[in-house]
Amino acid sequence: MSPARLAKLETAMRVVLAFNEALNRHDVDDMMQLVTSDSVFENTAPAPDGTRFAGKEAVADFWHGFFEASPQA
Repeated sequence: MSPARLAKLETAMRVVLAFNEALNRHDVDDMMQLVTSDSVFENTAPAPDGTRFAGKEAVADFWHGFFEASPQA
């Protein structure tokens, strides 16, 4: 693997790990610092097709509601 490719992978992994840490803290503001304004989140609920949230604000609203409804998550 080229050094440039390895550097890109390492950067991506740092972002994923930082997002996961913010998720575990229920820190939506930090989570949203790591996504783009045109982010899309596709939830698996409700079955069968789930719900799609498009845009940073919609994604943040979902996570705020999720953590409020499921504080133990």
